[in-house]
Amino acid sequence: MSSNSIKLSLVVFTNVFFVVFIGFNLLDLDLALNARITFVVLLLAISLWITEIIPAFLTGLLAITILGLFADKTSVANVFIGFSNPITLFLFGVLGMGVIVREIGLGEKMAYILIGLAKSNPILLFFQTLLSFVVLTFFIPSATTRNAILVPVYDEVFSLWNIDPSGGFGKAITLSLGSLNRLASSAVLTGGIAPIAAAGLLDMNISWFKWFVLLSIPYYFILFIGGLFLFFIYRKGFQTVEKKNWNLEKTNLNSDQIKVIVLLLFAGFVWFTDSFHDIHPAIPILIANIILILPKFGVVSWKVVEQGIDWGTIILIAASFSLAFAITDSGLANWIKDITNSFVELGSDSTFTVLLLLTVVCSVIRFLIPNIVGYLAIVIPVATLIGTTYGIDPIITGLMALILGDGVVFYVSAGTSGILVFGKGNVPGPEIFRFALLMLLVCVIVVLFVGVPWWTLNI
Repeated sequence: MSSNSIKLSLVVFTNVFFVVFIGFNLLDLDLALNARITFVVLLLAISLWITEIIPAFLTGLLAITILGLFADKTSVANVFIGFSNPITLFLFGVLGMGVIVREIGLGEKMAYILIGLAKSNPILLFFQTLLSFVVLTFFIPSATTRNAILVPVYDEVFSLWNIDPSGGFGKAITLSLGSLNRLASSAVLTGGIAPIAAAGLLDMNISWFKWFVLLSIPYYFILFIGGLFLFFIYRKGFQTVEKKNWNLEKTNLNSDQIKVIVLLLFAGFVWFTDSFHDIHPAIPILIANIILILPKFGVVSWKVVEQGIDWGTIILIAASFSLAFAITDSGLANWIKDITNSFVELGSDSTFTVLLLLTVVCSVIRFLIPNIVGYLAIVIPVATLIGTTYGIDPIITGLMALILGDGVVFYVSAGTSGILVFGKGNVPGPEIFRFALLMLLVCVIVVLFVGVPWWTLNI
């Protein structure tokens, strides 16, 4: 670890313990002990995720282990509740599918197609990648699933072009997959857990098309502005690659690859039509995995999938869910709500000031809560209450809260789709954090000057 990382770590830990053991106790003596412990663990986990002193999944295990030490016998099961969350199985399914795509050579074929379309031009490939997020969303709504497919594809691209994935071009692609890909999904109501959870919390009886009309404009603005920033930040790494006459036969599909594509289309169809049924998104991807590892009919063995899956990523997301549950269960979430209301009251004389202060609150809470569902469960009720209190349509303040939380990835564990990408280590934690601060500024500007006027006209 570099000296700068060590200094950063020391600063983070000093602030954590000062705030928790001195300031926090003086400011709120009525907060329950388990809520204070959860707050300590939350800040500790965040500092470790940003500085990467230890692997991210170990930080997750450390967090739930500390919570378990202080839990009584009746509530210790709640500490590990994230491991029973169906999203954890959903992540297992998409990781398994990523292994299968890689093992049967489908990723390589897709890489050849991408390279051919880009004509050996990394700049063209990068902007094709941004556009593909929008297009692929209508066929594969989940950003997590898209990343499970795309990550091995771009690994092949880096290999074929002999490009270091931790160089400028590799970082630009990695950050686009981890931070921007999710934006395309949330523009679609069936695009993942964030839009579905937000629509439920907002109690919006809204059609798929109406959601797309409301959210696509601000989300696409943020996506492509973020992409332009990535290009200009890392443009020196977009070096020219050797032009080759690629063998077009390598893009022909064999029977195993056709099986995988058919089952991916099946899973995508189930996700895309979820408004007509109650099937959890984990079910179709698990069915696809089961079929593809069946003896004789399948395309790979279970042993291959087992060895290829990044189990640390699964541990990390499960631990994040457990931490999110602890924040709510301990009462820390209610304390955050009270602080939010008090802060926003400072700008009650101006509607714009209220909205601006709400963006600050949402940003801080998102930084403190890695899990998007946990964030939305706390912030959207507060945001809608603030809207009603100050004469603003609560749908507008609720959608603001969604975008400000969903549009920024502060660290590796801040989203399932991001974990799939950032877990490879191509981009260090501090660099992810710096880009997140830039994206936060973009989100605030777009929400206030594009989103709010657009929603005012269309709600």
